Amino acid sequence: SQRGSEGNAAGERFDGVCTPPIAGCVVSLPRALTQSWHSDGAEAGLFNVFVPLLSLTRANGPTELRPGTHLHQGLARGHVAPREAPLLRAGEMLLFDYRVRHRGLANDSEEPRPVAYVTYAIGEAKDANFPDAVTLAYD
Repeated sequence: SQRGSEGNAAGERFDGVCTPPIAGCVVSLPRALTQSWHSDGAEAGLFNVFVPLLSLTRANGPTELRPGTHLHQGLARGHVAPREAPLLRAGEMLLFDYRVRHRGLANDSEEPRPVAYVTYAIGEAKDANFPDAVTLAYD
């Protein structure tokens, strides 16, 4: 919950968020191939928020996730994790643990598919995947 501009005793504006989140935009170009499965890192306490800037369809390549793969160091533990590829409308948000295995599906459309993202760190967690990314520093 927001505590106002003064933050709490630890200088946090939101409970547990100690550093400014990072942000960017991933653009899948027309005819881009499906990405390999990956997680953005192995450290607990990091969370991604993806926001498509246009509605996602099967043709333009939504993000496919394997829920539960953030547990047990990303190992599925004897079974294949299910696959989910939510077809979000422009402006809807997808929140997931940084460690979840995911990939961008092929963009078989004729238009670029931009997805804005914000990565939040809770507590002392640090994003090592994108160390030079733009931060959303507070005023």
